[in-house]
Amino acid sequence: MKKIIFFSITVCLFVQVCAAQSGHTNWKGWSFDFNISSARNSGLEITNVYFNGKKVLFRGSLPVIRVQYFAANPCGPYEDRIGPSNVIDFTCSGTGATGKLCQFQFNWGGGQWLEIGTYATIGAYHLYQAWYFSEDGRLHSRMWSKGLHCQQDHEHHPYWRLDFDINGLSGDQAFVKGSSRPNSSWGPGWLKIRNETKMTKIAGYNEVWFCRDNATGNGVWLIPGASDGNAGSWCNEDFNVRLYKGSEDVQWMFGASGNLGYNEFENVEEKDLVMWYTPHLFHHAHEGEDQWHWVGPTIICHQNR
Repeated sequence: MKKIIFFSITVCLFVQVCAAQSGHTNWKGWSFDFNISSARNSGLEITNVYFNGKKVLFRGSLPVIRVQYFAANPCGPYEDRIGPSNVIDFTCSGTGATGKLCQFQFNWGGGQWLEIGTYATIGAYHLYQAWYFSEDGRLHSRMWSKGLHCQQDHEHHPYWRLDFDINGLSGDQAFVKGSSRPNSSWGPGWLKIRNETKMTKIAGYNEVWFCRDNATGNGVWLIPGASDGNAGSWCNEDFNVRLYKGSEDVQWMFGASGNLGYNEFENVEEKDLVMWYTPHLFHHAHEGEDQWHWVGPTIICHQNR
């Protein structure tokens, strides 16, 4: 059983700004709760996410950003986690208001969007974590970063935890689709993920992931961002699937040097599953400390009925 409890709830309905650190928003078919996580220090979480009245996410969060420096020096590795202790007041670019959370509507690409974000400083790093909702069912999850702790090239590896509950807790299916995948009874390029697993993207094959409700066919696409990079030897994962367990719904437990654990190869077919997505944000030191970079996936709702 999954439970979310918020204190000091604020409801934000068709708003330009909402300064509260937790609350609820209804906007253009979207309905969700938000919370700057204190229990898990997993960033700006969105929970109980619905689009057009249909459940999409139980929780989307950012439990950790692992930071790797490449040259031999006393820097790193680091385990950065966004929470109340490092979230700061900032001026919301869309409204001019000051607070720890920014929420506003804007127009882009011929449509309307809602942005909700928070700003954290961890050491020399400046981090802006945001969710962008579109009126047509797209959801961009982004992490922006700038700053140099050492004058060396380094890479940030944010871990998004996406607990999709498509139309409810159970009955979810996970797929990877790419031009390198054989036809395994689901059509050319489609591979059903049957057990807990870790995956890396195959370069040049445009791989995407899909979480589907078995009963309705409704689902969500998980599409890598244009600047999301590729896994390497230190952070050797792009995508993970896990069976949901309450005991694993906690803060990051694997330190700065550890990749994601919990992989017991348990069956995840038509179960309550969790997807993890990990991009790789490279920062060249010669670009300086004021150059913003971003990474993050796009989630697209696919609703049949």
